[in-house]
Amino acid sequence: MSKHEKKITPARETEAEFEARVETALLTLRSENGGKTPTNEELNAIVRTSITRRYPERREIVDCLQTLDTRLGQLPEIPEEPRLVNEDAARARA
Repeated sequence: MSKHEKKITPARETEAEFEARVETALLTLRSENGGKTPTNEELNAIVRTSITRRYPERREIVDCLQTLDTRLGQLPEIPEEPRLVNEDAARARA
């Protein structure tokens, strides 16, 4: 490369891209661990960034996942007959 050619540097990762990368890594590790939240060390092996940058994103995602798990755990069980009707209707649409 001559001194007249411009050096092309890769674009810096946006905050949304970083959040998506952390969320993907967290969900991947969580599915591999049977639903258990991964440790910071496990997450850092994939994300590879400082804990001060990663932790706020991790905390937000984990809080959201825990809220979702709590809500799903509180859903009432659907009786057999309506559940079968809904499954049949879904199969008919597909």
